Amino acid sequence: MRTLLHYLRAYRKMQDKIMLVWREKPMDYWSYRHMYLGPKFSARTPYNHRTMLDNEIVIEFDNGTPEQNRTNADIATQRMVKDGFGYAKWFSGGKSTHVHVIIDPKECPNIPLLKSCLMRHYCKGLPSPDLRLTSKNHLIRAEYGIHEKSGKYKTLISKSKGYPSISEVPDAVWRFYCQERERTLKRKLTLTTKDLKEHKAIKFLMDSTNVREKIKDGRFRIMFLLTSVLKDSMEPKELEQFIVDWYRYSGGVKMSESKVRSNVTYILEKGYNVNEQTIVNYCEEIGLDMTKMNGTLVESDTL
Repeated sequence: MRTLLHYLRAYRKMQDKIMLVWREKPMDYWSYRHMYLGPKFSARTPYNHRTMLDNEIVIEFDNGTPEQNRTNADIATQRMVKDGFGYAKWFSGGKSTHVHVIIDPKECPNIPLLKSCLMRHYCKGLPSPDLRLTSKNHLIRAEYGIHEKSGKYKTLISKSKGYPSISEVPDAVWRFYCQERERTLKRKLTLTTKDLKEHKAIKFLMDSTNVREKIKDGRFRIMFLLTSVLKDSMEPKELEQFIVDWYRYSGGVKMSESKVRSNVTYILEKGYNVNEQTIVNYCEEIGLDMTKMNGTLVESDTL
């Protein structure tokens, strides 16, 4: 019977440092952080999160029903298998399906962008996958790890023979990457983390009237983006109240005030780091055309 340790042994051959985390409840602090085979690591600890490998890609659809998410993941998997990718497909324990692939990034100078391009290439025509999973050292649910909310375990659905294995990135994805990198360089990404609050997209999204009148959906993603950008400019309680007010005035109705507050706390505890590329990715996900920031926005039908 395969366990998390089986996969960790295989991953260790590809990457030395892999952080493991154990968290029993959704709002528990991320205190049990141990490096795999480090001095505090214990094979008896039921770790349920780990950092992604630097060259690992996880495609996750989490905005639809479990059935819709599974169908979209199946389609993306079929496309990648057709191009020769090794893969592992997992039920997350919640409502999503995770598709794992490991790539050879060659000498790529911007691996997060390469991951984003690969994800968008194979998910073309599908709802946007979670592009936050392109960031470095992102925590994901570990193999066979328990899902804190549902109490279910991440379980293997299917995998290619010999996985985990490293796959070559097809030429079509490299071409897409080169186009996106050229576009990124032309934007001259010079903003620091603290300056990101001055980004035109952030200023636009901070205005709840813009969100209420011009954006169809995606408030949770905007909440994540605003919280992550503004955390260095506001005290936690001040930021929490700002997001509560922003959500209410933007027309949000799906989450209660207490739920909004708990989400802000969760995002702050996770300590996500964002950059201008993150902002661009999120604008694409919610259908926000940054070239038309002062005019009519393009609304996506895949939100």
